[in-house]
Amino acid sequence: MGYIIVRFSETRQVIIDDVGSGQNTGVVIEVEDGRHIIKLDGETNFRPPSLDLVVEETSELDPLEVVFNQTDAKDEKWRSKIIYYSQVQ
Repeated sequence: MGYIIVRFSETRQVIIDDVGSGQNTGVVIEVEDGRHIIKLDGETNFRPPSLDLVVEETSELDPLEVVFNQTDAKDEKWRSKIIYYSQVQ
C-alpha cells in the first residue's frame, strides 16, 4: 500500500482515478502502489487540473505530497508559485 496527502488552500474532496476517495485535502490517504490520476472536486479554481503520478515507497508517516495551487477565478492564467509532488519532510 501507498500513502498520499493532497494540499490545497481550501478543503476539497480528493478524486483518485475518477472515483471519489471519501477523503479531503490535508488528510493522509491510503492508495494502492502504482500510477494514479489525482484531481480535486468542486470549483476548478486550481492548477494543474489533475496530476498523473506514481505512488511507491511511501508510508503513513512519509506520504507522497501532492500540491494544487489556487488560481484567481477572474484570471485564467496560471498563478502557480510551485507545482510539485514530493515526499513530505
